[in-house]
Amino acid sequence: MPNTIPEYISSPLSIIAKLFDEYVQDPAVQPSEFDPSSHFKSLFPNDNERKKIPTINNVTVEQLPKNTLVRFRCMVQDPQMGQELFVAAYKRPSDGRIVSTSYTEDLRNTEAGEFDVDDVENHYLGERTMVYCVSPPGETIWAKRKLYHQDINDVMQQLTIQENGENDFKSPLSNKFPLPNTKHTSAAIKFYGLSQESVKVGQLIEVIGVLSHPQNQDITTAATEASSSTVSTGVDEYSLPTTSYADVPVIHAITHRILERADSAPFSSLERRDVSAQAYDIREKLIGYISSAFGGDNLVAEYVLLLLLSRVTGKASGLKIGQFALNVVNFPVTQSDTSLSDNKNNKLKPKNVASKLVFELLGNLVHHCVGIPLSIELLNHTRFMPKSENENLEAGLLQLTDGTMVILDETAMTEGTLGDLGVRNVQVIQDLVTQQSLTYVFPYSNYVFDTDYSILCLSEGKSILPNDCVIPLQSTFTTEELPQLDEQLLELFRLYIQSMKFNDYGIDSKVSDDITESFVRERKAAQQNKTKLPTQEDLMRWMSMARLIALSYGEEKLTKELYDHARNMDSERTHRLLGGDEEARK
Repeated sequence: MPNTIPEYISSPLSIIAKLFDEYVQDPAVQPSEFDPSSHFKSLFPNDNERKKIPTINNVTVEQLPKNTLVRFRCMVQDPQMGQELFVAAYKRPSDGRIVSTSYTEDLRNTEAGEFDVDDVENHYLGERTMVYCVSPPGETIWAKRKLYHQDINDVMQQLTIQENGENDFKSPLSNKFPLPNTKHTSAAIKFYGLSQESVKVGQLIEVIGVLSHPQNQDITTAATEASSSTVSTGVDEYSLPTTSYADVPVIHAITHRILERADSAPFSSLERRDVSAQAYDIREKLIGYISSAFGGDNLVAEYVLLLLLSRVTGKASGLKIGQFALNVVNFPVTQSDTSLSDNKNNKLKPKNVASKLVFELLGNLVHHCVGIPLSIELLNHTRFMPKSENENLEAGLLQLTDGTMVILDETAMTEGTLGDLGVRNVQVIQDLVTQQSLTYVFPYSNYVFDTDYSILCLSEGKSILPNDCVIPLQSTFTTEELPQLDEQLLELFRLYIQSMKFNDYGIDSKVSDDITESFVRERKAAQQNKTKLPTQEDLMRWMSMARLIALSYGEEKLTKELYDHARNMDSERTHRLLGGDEEARK
């Protein structure tokens, strides 16, 4: 078979060597400042071109030849693994040619006696930064299929990709992945120059670079070094790498891009373009589908739809604008799923069949979804916040990417006592729900990072968490399975959610004035009738709901009719609360 794989995929180091030869023709340049990123970006300017590059998200690194160009869609788990001094280039004694040794773990193209580490000049030394990245936590099955399932049979054959079974998966640093006992991909990314400065913890990024296979380590050494999870592999100060994470692959980043929220879902702008015109029809069908996981309760389903479209749009005086944490109370506890609850390795599997339906449904609609059964055991034995140990940032259960749907299932909670970790975990969850922030624990201080998760709480009675909006469920569960929908309709639902969430939105001054006057009249009437006065918090909730309702109909401007729709929804919700547990009033 003729080799049709582009050279930049099969032999990126050859391309880099040619570019370096051209670069050093100028005697004024510094070899350690060589940067081939602009050339490689020009080779894959769009998604279709990037998809030609093998991704380690669905092909394990052991299957790919060493020094292949690869992609990795990942979350930045630990951006501070340290910096590494390395030999970026050297001059061959035989012919005086300057040879690049960047973007690889090997001092390549060297021959016996032609390279002396004692004679390396300072301008041939470079510095690169190591960042630990993991595949996106909670990435759903349909999203993986759309993102990574592509016809690369010819590529696989020509790159001599080896077969690898599911049982070959191993996680050398499981404490650096947020979700326990979950299959994932990880890599130490080595950034050159200043390219890593834009990368922050928790970000979703796509890296394109040269793959180096893991540096294996014997079991005895691994056990000895386990406390810091790092191992020094260098035989001298110029060996590559100077520090490595055992059994973790390395990617030498040539280029990367930050996947902003609007572009994080696996849909192109072309696919999303025409969805708004169908919004009314899609909205009705989607509410019907959502209600199937909530016993046919359309009001709850509509609130869940608003949650799916919510996002943090700004920050003012420490408050996150746009957050909409939703609590569904009166949520039933049906028979336990013993096949899951008996498996201690499945800590995040729902113990409640009704909860399982909700987990499954939302996982069918969003590209990142994490369900958390808040059992006493999980709270007491699993750390929810990231923590730095010996300059190694260990992941916490809530270290996720922005846009993740987080389902907090309080129906899993039984009688018991919370230990010290359990109490701290509850506080971390409360901060997440109320402030959209997550605390990172360091030896001498804690740091708080902003988040933007969609948060749904399921509880039998009053939640232990102070949510933005509480609605009682009024239904009787009669099914243990979701309706089987055509994949094309599900795809339309997903496109709709992603498109509507990031549509433009505005309020005309006349509509804003009408709403303000209406609110003042209501307060005066309540004062005269000696009933409860609507508060500023009520108005903020109504405005937030009105915005989400407008978006759900594909509208870019708020109208008085849409605002009234929000008020009617909230009145019906309040009526349910007043007819139920007094403690649940909001």
